Amino acid sequence: MINNRHREKLLNALVYFSSNVNHAGKTKLFKLLYSMDFLHFEKTGRSVTGLKYFAWDKGPVPVELYNEWKSPALDFNKALTRTTKKISEEMTSHRLSAKAEFNDIYFSDFQISLMEKLAKRHFNDTADQMSMKSHEQFRPWSEVYEVRGQRSAEIPYDLMLLRRGNKRDIDLLSLAKEYEMIGANYQ
Repeated sequence: MINNRHREKLLNALVYFSSNVNHAGKTKLFKLLYSMDFLHFEKTGRSVTGLKYFAWDKGPVPVELYNEWKSPALDFNKALTRTTKKISEEMTSHRLSAKAEFNDIYFSDFQISLMEKLAKRHFNDTADQMSMKSHEQFRPWSEVYEVRGQRSAEIPYDLMLLRRGNKRDIDLLSLAKEYEMIGANYQ
C-alpha cells in the first residue's frame, strides 16, 4: 500500500488529469500516470505517486490502482466518479470524472508543470494513441516486455536512468534508493 502523501498525490493527479484531458478513461489515465512518474523519476530520482508499474501486454499498468478500480476505497469515491459504458461485445469504456477540486498543495512546482505539459500534449489522444506512445522502443515498458521478455514483471524506474548510462544518472539512482530506504522508515 502506498503511503498517505503518495495516496493524496495519486488521487489529486487523477482529479487533475480527468479534468484537463478529453477521453479520460482508465487506459489513458494509467498511461498519463506512468509518463508522469517515469519522467519525474528521470529528473529527480523519485516517482510522484509511489505506484509500481508492471509490463502487461497492453502496456504499463499500475496493478494496485487497476485492482482498486473495481472496488475503490472511500477516498477514491469521494474524489472521483467512475462510469462504465459497453461499446461492443468485446469492449467496455471506463471513464473517470472529478468530484473534488484539484489540490496542488501536495505537489512541487515541477510536478505541477509536468502534469500541465502532459495534459496539454495528450489532451485529445485516445487510449490507443497513448498505448502506442508508451510502447515506444527504448522505453522502460519495451525494455522489460519486449527486450527482456519479462511479461507481467515490474518495470524498474531506474531503466529511465540506466538506458542513458551517464555518471550523473547512476549517482542520482543511488540517491533515489537511499531516499526510498529513508522514506520506508517514516511511513
